[in-house]
Amino acid sequence: MVILSRGHGRIRCRCGLRGVHDRPGSGVEFVLDEVVQRRHGDGVFDLAVLLGNSVSDLSPSDLRRLIEGVHLALKPGGLFVLQYFDGILYLDRARSEGDGLEQEEPIRITSAFKEYRPDEGAWVAEYKNEATGEAYDYLTYVYPAGLLRGLLEPLFVLETTMSLTEASFFDVFARVDRS
Repeated sequence: MVILSRGHGRIRCRCGLRGVHDRPGSGVEFVLDEVVQRRHGDGVFDLAVLLGNSVSDLSPSDLRRLIEGVHLALKPGGLFVLQYFDGILYLDRARSEGDGLEQEEPIRITSAFKEYRPDEGAWVAEYKNEATGEAYDYLTYVYPAGLLRGLLEPLFVLETTMSLTEASFFDVFARVDRS
C-alpha cells in the first residue's frame, strides 16, 4: 500500500501502520510529493490521501490537474481519500467571525477576512504577525461539497463520506476506469 499526499506538512499515521513501512517486506511505502505538476506513472498507487483542506489552496485548473493526476497514479479500484471543508460554510464563517487567532505562541498570528473575489471563486484573508506587523494575503478557493464531489464523479465514485463537523468532510472515492 502507498499513501500519496500533496498536503502541506507531514502526514501523521494514526491508523496502526506507524513504523510498518520501515519493516522489510511490509509492502508499505509512504510518499509525500507534488501531484499537481508532476506525474507519478500509471496505476502505481493503491491509495492517495489529501488532508487538511489542501483542496482550497488549488485554483480550478490546478484542481483539475490534481484529479486527473491522482486518477492516473492510482491502480484500478484504488482509493482517493479527501478531507476538506465545505467552501461556502468556510467562507461564511470567515466573513462573519471577524478577526481570528491562528497562533498564540511563539509568535501571535491573526487573520481577518479581507474580500471575496467572485470572478475567481475565491476569498482573501490577511494573516498578520502581530509582533512585526508583517502581513500576508492568502487566497482560498471556494469548493462546496456538492461541487467538489461532482468534479470527481467522472473519474471516481464516492464510496463513503463522514461529516467531521458541520462544514468538514472526510470522503473516500474509488477510481473508475474510463472505457
